[in-house]
This record gives sequence, C-alpha cells and structure tokens, in this order.
Amino acid sequence: MFFWGKDHKKQKDEYSLLEDLSHLQINTIVKDRIYGTSVPAIPEALRSVAHAYHHRIKEHLETTTLFNSDKLPTSEYFSTVLSEAKKIGDRKEINSDLASVVCRIERYAPELHEIAIIVEETGGNSEGFYSALTPKQLSLVQKCWELGTETIVMQTSISLSGDVVTRVSRAYSTPDKQFMMDMHSSSVKLSLKYWQSLVQTVTTLFKGWFSAKR
Repeated sequence: MFFWGKDHKKQKDEYSLLEDLSHLQINTIVKDRIYGTSVPAIPEALRSVAHAYHHRIKEHLETTTLFNSDKLPTSEYFSTVLSEAKKIGDRKEINSDLASVVCRIERYAPELHEIAIIVEETGGNSEGFYSALTPKQLSLVQKCWELGTETIVMQTSISLSGDVVTRVSRAYSTPDKQFMMDMHSSSVKLSLKYWQSLVQTVTTLFKGWFSAKR
C-alpha cells in the first residue's frame, strides 16, 4: 500500500503518465481540408472541439438546441453536445462514419466538460489551469483537437504486453489504397521507435524517484 504525502498530486501525475505510456495508438484520418496550424492554447482548443462536435451532429437532428457561441460557457457547450449526441446514438439507422463520431463524442465530452470547468474556474489564466490539469488531461485536449470529427480509417494499438491490433476501414482495405496502408505502416514504425525510447527514459526516471523515496 502507498501512503501519499504532500506531493500527492505530483505522484498521481507521474503514475498517470506511466499508465498513458503503457500503450501506443496510431491513427490515420482523412480530412477534406488541412490548415497546418498548431494546437492553440487550451481554452481555444476546447472551444474549437466543442464547436466541431456540435456542427458535426446538428444537421442530423430535427430540433437542435441553439448555441450562442459568444455567451455559452465551454463546459455547458460540452454538456449540450453530449445530450444531443446521445439522441443520435439512440437511433439505429445512422451510418457507420457518424456512429463512430457520436461514440467519440460520448466518450470524451464528459472529460472535456470537467477540463473546461477547471479552465473557467481559473478565469482562463494559464498559470492556474496548467498547474491544475494533469498531463493526461492536457494530452486528451490535444488528441481531441487533432482528431476533431474526422473518420479514422486506420488505427494501430500496441501495448507493453506485446499485443498489436490494427483496424482498417473496409473502404480503405482495397489494393488501390495500398499507398494509405504504406503510409500508416511508416507512421507505426516511427511512432514505435520514439515510444520505446520514451518509455525507457521515463521508467528509468521513475525507478530513480521510487528508490530515493524508500
């Protein structure tokens, strides 16, 4: 049993980081437009994700809650988006691409809602929310911003146990899409090399910290 002292949050963050490093996921997505922009500051990234979620599902609802993009807090935005996603998720006739996006919204909106509350409670002050958010939460915002509402056509998941699972959209499993398979394979190799090095470094640092605490 571990007894946490005053660095409880710091230690929890380190364990959370190790947990995140226990698996690797590489996604290949197809976008209509690529802007080449970097991830914005956390408040703007959260707002962007909330808007993207709403605009992706609003056209599939007969009645959609009106959003006031200037006045509605981002945390409430995620709550409303989640409610609307569940309305669509209950339908049986939605196509697979929309179903995957709805599933993503239902999975991440509650966590993004909690992150948005933290940001709002600190008044959007970076010194406040960066110290309050965990590395896992910061990583989640970046991941959701990068994925947006695009369809993932290829995904490879690798765990420290050695399990490797690759999923490919049926539409991209044909011979004429081989270039996509090759590109995904190259991404997997590059990510795996970096991941292994990162895991080794973090594990060494963590062992050193644990030994010093004994």
